[in-house]
Amino acid sequence: MKSEHGGDLTIVIPVFRAEYLHDALRSLSAQSCRDFCLLVADDASPDDIASVIQAEGEELTLRYVRFDDNLGSRELTAHWDRAVRIVETSWVLLMGDDDELDPDLVACFYRALEQAGDGFDLYHFNTRRIDGAGAVRLVNTDHPPVESSLQFLSGRFRGERSPYTCAYIFRRSAWERIGGFVSFPLAWCSDDATWVALGDQKGICTVAGPRASWRLSGRNISSVRPEIALQKLRAQSAYLSWLAEQHLGTSDWAPGPTIPQRLRGEAANWFHVGLWRSGCYVPVGAAMVMAQEVDRFTRLGVLYHLARVFRHNLDWLKKRHRG
Repeated sequence: MKSEHGGDLTIVIPVFRAEYLHDALRSLSAQSCRDFCLLVADDASPDDIASVIQAEGEELTLRYVRFDDNLGSRELTAHWDRAVRIVETSWVLLMGDDDELDPDLVACFYRALEQAGDGFDLYHFNTRRIDGAGAVRLVNTDHPPVESSLQFLSGRFRGERSPYTCAYIFRRSAWERIGGFVSFPLAWCSDDATWVALGDQKGICTVAGPRASWRLSGRNISSVRPEIALQKLRAQSAYLSWLAEQHLGTSDWAPGPTIPQRLRGEAANWFHVGLWRSGCYVPVGAAMVMAQEVDRFTRLGVLYHLARVFRHNLDWLKKRHRG
């Protein structure tokens, strides 16, 4: 599926809810360069997605595919993967059904691609966070012009990077090389891991200028939802375990221990902050698994991480008792 204008980019929307899809499609219709394809991959949604597309997608080179199996409810990244497999262009942007893109984003990507040639497998844009009404709530820190996967990791652990899928354009052949999106529970940290893997060989190039807007609506998994808090913690620990298995940026890791020690400390703090904010009780069995997984990357000691989890559980029980 290639654009009638010869463009080599497909924007994929793995849609499930129609609530904000109008806004997402309008932001694509408003692109100054519409030299791209749009693939809307309907994950067996109960909403009338087809009507929204009919109302908003007339000016776009669009393909709508509805799947009968709601795969995203079991493994969200598997739905992302099956959507990207349909793509025939060289470059892909995965956009949430509630995200929005600035009007010059596609045009600026093509200019950056022309300048860089085959220099990168992964491009990203600076970002902002919007709410359910579309109001800007946070303008995130700008990315450096180019960064390695390890620099991206460090920034993420410090809260200075955003992994929003709508802000990344990746080479489809590189995505195939790494085996598709890295899968964790709820796809939590899956985008982080995938960008780390895609950027490991050539780094990550920032396209300056336009921003991608990621929506925190209260309905997505990034919102505070106690019923999935433990799953998100499990995904965080599994992500750190996955990182320990990767041979990332070997030239950046050696010689000397300074960079990995700093990263280990940043990773531990990132996990413990997530634990503190989770607002959930962590059962002993899950605590043991998470402590072991986190320690594979941080190397600070399993007992150290267990102690932090048990301290969190004690504080949680005290708050619950007072409540």
